[in-house]
Amino acid sequence: MKITKQGFKVSYQLLEMEYIKPGGVFKADNGTTYPASVKLRSSILSEVEDEILGIKDDEVTLEYKILCDSDIEAGNVNRLLRQLKENGVVVTLTGAIPKPKSEFNPYPSVIVVETGKDILSKYHNQKDKKVS
Repeated sequence: MKITKQGFKVSYQLLEMEYIKPGGVFKADNGTTYPASVKLRSSILSEVEDEILGIKDDEVTLEYKILCDSDIEAGNVNRLLRQLKENGVVVTLTGAIPKPKSEFNPYPSVIVVETGKDILSKYHNQKDKKVS
């Protein structure tokens, strides 16, 4: 993604990554080629009190998409994110305001401004540090 003007930034701190899925370059039947990427999800759970039903759980899940230059880069980002998750590192991503869920994606989605290469560079030194 190439940003031509940036009037604001939205920063997401991922305290937990519940789902990490790398995807390779994909060519659709209509001829459109989609870049390699890594998708991850994070949720916020809350309890909402209903006068009749009582307390019920409410969940808000966002899906983040990190675009990558190649399948190899997507694999490297996938491995890095899994190491960061295992070590309890809070990952901060910059993105846009979430797009609403659609027929193709059941979660509101955020396109991450940083590329896979940016993420690899940003967190390279933190992958082996365990947070207590």
